[in-house]
Amino acid sequence: MTPKTLRRSALVGTLALLGTMVTAQTALAGSWVTPGATVVPGSASQPDGAIFDDGSAFAIWIEGGSVNFANRPPGGGWGPPQRLGGAGAQNLDVESEENGRAAATWRDANGAVGVAVRQVDGTWGTPALVSSASNVPPAVGVSANGDATTVYQEGTTVL
Repeated sequence: MTPKTLRRSALVGTLALLGTMVTAQTALAGSWVTPGATVVPGSASQPDGAIFDDGSAFAIWIEGGSVNFANRPPGGGWGPPQRLGGAGAQNLDVESEENGRAAATWRDANGAVGVAVRQVDGTWGTPALVSSASNVPPAVGVSANGDATTVYQEGTTVL
């Protein structure tokens, strides 16, 4: 596992606790600290996120049928939860690269595939629908230079 994968796994592994998303941190060679700030209380599901080399981080999850996120600047606390999109969202998939870019994809209640991209400064672009009906959960990947690709299936065709 690369350090990036370990950092991401450490963050993601601490995001959900009894439906309330909280955070805890560890250095790669350190020990876990007591859970910290509550990112969002309530019935969050499918949590994901990343922490980057500069110390910034984001958490992303589904709550109330919508994709939501919160950012944390280097050395700061978590910002307020914000709605990204996805009415009836399900099957959230997220990938990031070490400089702070990320992409998220999901299916809505009708099977349409949505995707949004996070820039290095922490802003998420407007979600776009890339398919009107996918029969399987979509997947997303992000290259080292920030290019994102979403893979989904319509009928028997993988796109």
